[in-house]
Amino acid sequence: MPSALIRRFEVVRDTKLLDGHPCARITHVVIQTRRVGRGELTITELPLGAANEEAPSEIHISELTSSKKQTK
Repeated sequence: MPSALIRRFEVVRDTKLLDGHPCARITHVVIQTRRVGRGELTITELPLGAANEEAPSEIHISELTSSKKQTK
């Protein structure tokens, strides 16, 4: 369905590979409206840590609520 406010909406996603594994993802969003004009947004996503590091341990909500009860 056409929009009365948005003239054009474009999303382009680029994934950069390093040794066959994704090392970064860049997303470009362009919105063109009838009243305000053009707006651009660039999102750069990088891995949290190096590939040889272990992932941080998960903390569950139940652990957080039980520790809060103990400190009161």
